[in-house]
Amino acid sequence: MTTRKARTLTAWTLCAFVAAVLPTVRGVRATTAPPSAVAVTVRAASAVAETVSWQTTSGANDTVERFDDATRRWKIVFVAPHGVRVYRDASLASDDAPTYTYRVCRRAPVSAPLVCSTAATARRQFDHPANFTHLDYGLYWARCGACRADGLSDEVKALPHEHDAYVDPSHPTIIFIHGWEPGTTVRLSRQSWLSPLPTGRRDLAAAWRARGYNVGVFYWNQFADDDCCLIPTAVEKKVWVGEPLTYRVLDATTGTLIPVKTYPGRSSVSSLFVRAYLGALHDVHGAEVRLAGHSLGAQLAVHATYLLSRLAASGEIAPALVPRRVALLDPFFGGAQPYLSHGRGTADETAYEVGALRGGPSRVVFEYDSSSLLPVAGGVASEMALTYVNTRYAGLDETEAHLAAIHWYLDSLGDPPKAASGGSPPSAALGDSALGRLAGTTWLQMAGQDTPDAGDDVFRRG
Repeated sequence: MTTRKARTLTAWTLCAFVAAVLPTVRGVRATTAPPSAVAVTVRAASAVAETVSWQTTSGANDTVERFDDATRRWKIVFVAPHGVRVYRDASLASDDAPTYTYRVCRRAPVSAPLVCSTAATARRQFDHPANFTHLDYGLYWARCGACRADGLSDEVKALPHEHDAYVDPSHPTIIFIHGWEPGTTVRLSRQSWLSPLPTGRRDLAAAWRARGYNVGVFYWNQFADDDCCLIPTAVEKKVWVGEPLTYRVLDATTGTLIPVKTYPGRSSVSSLFVRAYLGALHDVHGAEVRLAGHSLGAQLAVHATYLLSRLAASGEIAPALVPRRVALLDPFFGGAQPYLSHGRGTADETAYEVGALRGGPSRVVFEYDSSSLLPVAGGVASEMALTYVNTRYAGLDETEAHLAAIHWYLDSLGDPPKAASGGSPPSAALGDSALGRLAGTTWLQMAGQDTPDAGDDVFRRG
């Protein structure tokens, strides 16, 4: 997943209708003509464009119409020449509507009544400019990491009771959580399921989708966009307690940052995650929900899982809604913080919650991947398998080394690493039970250091 401009998720509905046309020939009504079928599909072309395509048995010219929310009327946006069955609507850059609804209509012959398809609706992509001119956070579903017409991710915001091309409630689920995002609001930039590494650009969602996973991202980038200091302690506090929970937005007219805004109430980002998660997954009943948090997102993944486990323990949610597995991808931890219990550091608090989750009813399985010079939090790592990913290919670029954990872990599901002496080292592909048995072990990379991919890596137990 990369911090990239424009890679959003759009939903579409495959709609079909059957219309019978009764043409008049020389003033005499003819027999019923064969039905003409239309199937309309809407797919994301980019952050600010949708591609409408349709199939029809009719040879007549068609018109593409888009529903105008302001006037509550259908508006013709394209008159298709004979034989044309694709239209690219590139007029969405200045439109901040949450959904875009289209239909295809025809008259065959001209004197016949207008016949229109069932409407097909698409949702605004995650990197649409409107998502930066007002506060937009929450869970987005990804259809792919690189299948849009512009080569970027197709991601749309999660809605309750969904069952479409983006999510199937009966399938397992993986949710990625990004970390600190300084300067991303003004760049209209969000991470996605396209690899962040310049040396290994790849659709990281492909292997997960191929194995039936729902693929999601929790976006909190406007809260995480805080560049006040070299160490993101202010953003770290937002994960745990908020107070104040500040965020950044752009002026829609000038495209410049406006003064920092404050989210109302006493919410933390972790509590916002829990609300968004339960709103989107309350009817998801797949075999597994897995979280993968990068950098500060690792703290968020653990703390949110802990909050969900408390809700399950009190009977407020079903135990199945507690994530069963959490991956900490090159996590960042600050020092002692006065807002935590007894002034403990975030690493100590995380270690406590990990221990409670491993030993409690939820029996959550954890893994820790270290890919940069960030110090390993020993108390946290001792509760799980610790894998040192060697990023020799990145040279002295510590930013790339830090991002490498994202690429390595998400890539390892489809192309896992090998162990030097038999068995399997920790990776996204390793089963939960096998990974749980490796808790407390350390793994060192022996081969494959010159590529970001997991498949050519060999590890030995340290």
